[in-house]
Amino acid sequence: MNYSLRTISVGDIQRLLLDAYLKSYGGDIPRDLHIHKSHCDHMRIGAVFFALDGSPPKGYGLFIPIWGDENSEGYLNIYDPTGRRTRQMRVVITDLDKFSDTDVLLGTSLAGEPRLEQRTPDEETNPHV
Repeated sequence: MNYSLRTISVGDIQRLLLDAYLKSYGGDIPRDLHIHKSHCDHMRIGAVFFALDGSPPKGYGLFIPIWGDENSEGYLNIYDPTGRRTRQMRVVITDLDKFSDTDVLLGTSLAGEPRLEQRTPDEETNPHV
């Protein structure tokens, strides 16, 4: 398949996942985006997993870089809450390098702009740490 290259941000991925969820389920609830980078072969990025906050998560994204660099082009797959792939696109994520290996982009409603917050895994499971 021929995919045209798009330049997007992590906030754009959050909005793509939220838009896909809202089309099926409605509402406009702020949702955090959880980011997990998987390092493979000499600390290069093998994949980046995105999960839209919820119980269960309200959507998933998987970015597979072509060259193993955070800022290289690759393929972004978008999945609904049941794990069905709903979209695939060839992208460059412009700000992925600003996020740590385990990070959270705070959610806002569709009318607002997301903001960055970094949390350690301990802080995610126990906010009083």
